[in-house]
Amino acid sequence: MIPTTRSPGVSTMSSIPEHRCWRLLSTTTVGRLAFATDDGIVILPVNFIELDRRIYVRTEPGSTIASLSEGFDDVAFEVDYHDDLNQSGWNVLVKCTARVAGITEAERALRSTGRLGPWAPGERPLMIVLTPRQISGRKVAMRRSPRRTPSIIDADVAGPLPSDPS
Repeated sequence: MIPTTRSPGVSTMSSIPEHRCWRLLSTTTVGRLAFATDDGIVILPVNFIELDRRIYVRTEPGSTIASLSEGFDDVAFEVDYHDDLNQSGWNVLVKCTARVAGITEAERALRSTGRLGPWAPGERPLMIVLTPRQISGRKVAMRRSPRRTPSIIDADVAGPLPSDPS
């Protein structure tokens, strides 16, 4: 058996309600897209936006992600957040289908935000839309002993932080 080292405190894990999962998706700009190809399963980081409970990803024709434009029924999309200092975090997993976005739909998604600009170099004229079948989330948090010194993360600043998906 492998020995484990734990910080003083009690660790908890719990589910995140669906409405909160959608809210958490808007707190970040990068997620991971997972799907099977002829060469096996791929998991790729992508910039994305969420609009009307759909997820949009830009790519270039001929890329691995572009293969989703043919229509895939079994795709996973995931975002997460972790706070190493406080040993807490959350993740949201979206099981979805993928297809190429229509021109009107793609234009609407692009107009909805400035966030969809790709980080990678090159043109990304192809828009893939992910339509969720199921969304779920979970959070893990370490409740520290009362002797713990509060940190800036403990302060109540203008609403909950991404690290607190309650």
